[in-house]
Amino acid sequence: MAPGQKVRPPRNSQPSNCPQTQHVSTSNSKKVRGKNKSKGLERLIKKAGHPLNLNISVERRPIGENHELLSREIGIVTRYHAPIKHIGWNNFSEADKEPLYELLKMKFNLDLSKPHVKGCLELLFSSSYKTFRHRCYTHYLKSGGGDSARNNPYEPLRDRPGDWTWLCDHFETEEFQKKSVIGKANRMKLAYVHKKGTKPFVALQHELSCDQISLYKECYCSDKGWASRDARQNYETMLQMQHENEQEGAIQLTEQQICEKVLGKAYGYI
Repeated sequence: MAPGQKVRPPRNSQPSNCPQTQHVSTSNSKKVRGKNKSKGLERLIKKAGHPLNLNISVERRPIGENHELLSREIGIVTRYHAPIKHIGWNNFSEADKEPLYELLKMKFNLDLSKPHVKGCLELLFSSSYKTFRHRCYTHYLKSGGGDSARNNPYEPLRDRPGDWTWLCDHFETEEFQKKSVIGKANRMKLAYVHKKGTKPFVALQHELSCDQISLYKECYCSDKGWASRDARQNYETMLQMQHENEQEGAIQLTEQQICEKVLGKAYGYI
């Protein structure tokens, strides 16, 4: 090489005074579920040419085709349109509820003059509002609470800073803190949980066309076994009572009564 001749850097090298470009691999990046915008529901409505029809049972639960879409849409309406400055759904006035119902009626055929239809919406909104408030509180805690949380609003409330601030103030009250401790203790006492996700038992029973005792097994037993020993014991007890019920001279109990004697009575559960 001749004296004074410059050395050409390798073709793929970078000048020493330039910052190294960082290549971030996306192969292991975590996929985050995007915001639900009801696009699937909008397509179905466009295809049908009218709001979707629903079948709502006398137990005040949506069943059959489109039942999951109603629950999902109520969740969206709750997050982005429901007034937040209420302790719970029971504190809503009819004036508060009416705009929410109207949003649903734009997408579903709902006759609110029928008690079981209105009752269904009341129950679903109540559950949805409770869930949303819990998620707000979870976000508040993950953000560090206090001013740190106030400066980091939960996504559905980013355009409603006044509501988020009110909610943060509410989370810090003595009354809320006391209820939070009690609620956590009660959840710890839950003996076992079912294996069917968020689908209502009534909707599942409609799909399977089975009796309530068989439905209990379907919900609490899978290929991996029973959810717990207590769940299996409850099932066996109900079968035994059902067998005794068929004996001559026995006090006749309906299947519903057998389930209530063994499991207790709670809305939405067997």
